[in-house]
Amino acid sequence: MLLGGIGGLVVLGGVFAVVSVIALVLMTRSMFFKQPQAEPVSVATMSNVQTTRPSPAVPAGMVLVPGGEFMMGRDDGRLVDERPAHKVSVNSFYMDVHEVTNEQFAQFVKEMRHKAPLGWKDGDYPSGQGNYPVVGVSWDDANEFAKWKGKRLPTEEEWEFAARGPESRLYPWGNEWVPGQANVDGASHSLVEVGRFKGGSPFGILDMLGNASEWTASDFKAYQGGSLSPAYAGKTDLKAIRGGDYLVPKAYATAAYRLGWDSSGPQTDSRVGFRCAKDASE
Repeated sequence: MLLGGIGGLVVLGGVFAVVSVIALVLMTRSMFFKQPQAEPVSVATMSNVQTTRPSPAVPAGMVLVPGGEFMMGRDDGRLVDERPAHKVSVNSFYMDVHEVTNEQFAQFVKEMRHKAPLGWKDGDYPSGQGNYPVVGVSWDDANEFAKWKGKRLPTEEEWEFAARGPESRLYPWGNEWVPGQANVDGASHSLVEVGRFKGGSPFGILDMLGNASEWTASDFKAYQGGSLSPAYAGKTDLKAIRGGDYLVPKAYATAAYRLGWDSSGPQTDSRVGFRCAKDASE
């Protein structure tokens, strides 16, 4: 029993010795062979990481119209001024969802001491018509308002693209006439509140057909390869107005419909208004 006990102690001592040697080896190795540490990311390295910038906020009351190509004009219309259909490219821009209203223009009149539109009394619009499109404004009136708002008038190309989209729709809502989608052709016998008719364009813009005609920034001239109606012979200082008003008959009421209007003198038409645009890069 004594020998067995002594033998067991010897074996146990041997095990402890082996463990001690292994522990010593591991400690020695850790002293001379340190584990590599992660390198800190430098500012220069971070600058190479691509980050996603937030999209600029869409201005209140406007929508983004992404740039693109479409066929402007039409070859099968009743008016020679709409011919020929031709490919046009536009850059991205913002467009007002609604026509500028009496209430909005009244703020401009008050703050800038601008003359009131035709038909207003004592510098104020008719009672109850604050949300009607402002009309009886000259091209200069519309242009000055747009600048006051930090915007501009849309070009004729932008206006038509916003109304028709890349598919070049005949009407803002599609290629088939749908009664009640726009304030034209007897749908109403007068102006109405903006947005009452829901025949929106591909971008959700309302009243691009009917209610009030709209000034654009563009001079009224024949399309390349086309000509203007004889009624415009000898007339100068014309700006393009688009969309037609509530009196336009169905036969002419399309998104390609265009007229030229005198921009040099006082505006005497009570059915012409406007909406604003803005560069998408601003």
